[in-house]
Amino acid sequence: AGAELVHSLNYHQRWVWDAAFSSDSGYLVTVSTDTRAALWDVSKGEIIREFKGHQKGVVCVALNDATN
Repeated sequence: AGAELVHSLNYHQRWVWDAAFSSDSGYLVTVSTDTRAALWDVSKGEIIREFKGHQKGVVCVALNDATN
């Protein structure tokens, strides 16, 4: 009668400021003050792609996975 932890998403070295799920909840993007963003496969708990190179911390994210 409760939620169960399936994966711990360990990647960021500082605070995660924002996250956005895809419309089917299969993917998640996380952003952090460690200047990195990550695209996750939620079912596997694995990073699909890393986004590095920001000069400052990333504090917000939006995900548009519309097909049209």
